[in-house]
Amino acid sequence: MSNLIGEKVKTVYGPGTVVSVNSTTEMYEIQLDFGTAYIKFDNLNPTPVGQDVLIWHLPHGFKISQVWNVLGKKYPVNTQRTRIVSIKVPTEEEAEELCRRFNNTKFGGSYVGLRFDEPRNKKRAKRKKTNRRPLRLVMSPVGYGRIMERKKQFNFVKTAKGGVQIFKRDQCQEIYFASTENDQAGYVKTLHTNGLAEVQTEIGTVTIPYTELTPITTVSTPYGFGEVKNVRKAKHVKTGEIAEIRLDFGLLYADPGLLKAVQKKKPEVNLDEKETGI
Repeated sequence: MSNLIGEKVKTVYGPGTVVSVNSTTEMYEIQLDFGTAYIKFDNLNPTPVGQDVLIWHLPHGFKISQVWNVLGKKYPVNTQRTRIVSIKVPTEEEAEELCRRFNNTKFGGSYVGLRFDEPRNKKRAKRKKTNRRPLRLVMSPVGYGRIMERKKQFNFVKTAKGGVQIFKRDQCQEIYFASTENDQAGYVKTLHTNGLAEVQTEIGTVTIPYTELTPITTVSTPYGFGEVKNVRKAKHVKTGEIAEIRLDFGLLYADPGLLKAVQKKKPEVNLDEKETGI
């Protein structure tokens, strides 16, 4: 096994840092921006993760060639404006050295500043933050409903009986996996405003009124059974969503469409038993 502890790696969920490795299961614990993932070595890309650097307070009319003369090296340019330029540095270590050496350097009558810049894709994601989240099925104190709007402590829920009611967030159980009345189980992929839900099962997608669904919280993963804690947007996954599953040894992040919902076994009825009375 390769020892990557402390190194930055690329995963299907974005860049992260290797925290530990389990020699028995050969699973690497990766610290991501939004949590922790456990991933096999074959699914890691241990290549250096670049770091963008912002150079600001440049003099008006500066030329990029003058910047390279000061830094002593050319870098790919992300953005160049009137008094700022963002460059892509191959490694975080080299970016730290640039900031340490050249921050507050005199440049054409100005003292320029250097600091880490956010990657371009993160800035684009911030602009899209106002997009609405997918409709989500919930079990509220008055039964099934769908979330219309989220506030810091409250959910506005359109209930199955009609009308919008406000509940505290801890009063609403979001439903990500469910089973139908004929024992088909899967991921609640899409929720429609007309009260129908599309459930992705092993045999295909089933469209059914969401009031006929039974919530499921346990799923089967390649690393054992776990409890689904959350499902959120994730641009690094083809389906656009990532599920957070709590396993016995930590958290796993996986494509919800690849997980198998586990239904509770129905109690067996012994027909040979006879009722007795006192």
